[in-house]
Amino acid sequence: MNEYFIGLGRIAFDTYSLQRKHIAYDGVPIPKWEALDPGIRDAWIEAAKAVYAQALKIEMVKDLYK
Repeated sequence: MNEYFIGLGRIAFDTYSLQRKHIAYDGVPIPKWEALDPGIRDAWIEAAKAVYAQALKIEMVKDLYK
């Protein structure tokens, strides 16, 4: 898996955890990135890829109207 997207997934996860004060919706502490189930990490990475792709599309459209 691409290290860039792994990094983006981790940034997204860490930001979510920080905003939640490291507590999940059910009151359980949110684990550290390294302790996440690999499937959960992969989901965060895929979510980050989707946001990245959408951001690129927006920038490409903006460039058309310059």
